[in-house]
Amino acid sequence: MDCVGDRDIRRDPGHNLIQQQLEQEVRLSRDSLDRELSSAAEMQRMILPRTLPRIASLTFEAYYQTSRYAGGDYYDVVPLPDGQCGVMIADVSGHGATSAIIMAMIRAAFHACPAPPVDPPALLRYLNNQFRFLWGSPLPIAPALQRAFSFV
Repeated sequence: MDCVGDRDIRRDPGHNLIQQQLEQEVRLSRDSLDRELSSAAEMQRMILPRTLPRIASLTFEAYYQTSRYAGGDYYDVVPLPDGQCGVMIADVSGHGATSAIIMAMIRAAFHACPAPPVDPPALLRYLNNQFRFLWGSPLPIAPALQRAFSFV
């Protein structure tokens, strides 16, 4: 029983009005958050390529589905010199609008790269340097990741 002193506040006529107002505020807040997350998901779908290029005898296909709304996932295929291609697959940790926005920024930097992205470690260093303002310094590229790229 919700009591104040000897009085059951559930029987107080003002209690139901307050409860209805609180429920309405929760619904409005939830609806607003749902619209924001849906917008983030739409933004993410807009940055993913609608079609992927055919390069030499390779045909690329992709299917993407988020867990619920938006996340930090990104993929792309880019033509490189001499008939080669580059495949970019990236994931910002976390979900939601923040991850989607950071991924959109990474996509923009990737496509603004001044040289063809033929050297994966150099590309990662370039992207890290573009975003050092977010973390105060460039993020170090893991040595194991650099070694893995040396075999690509």
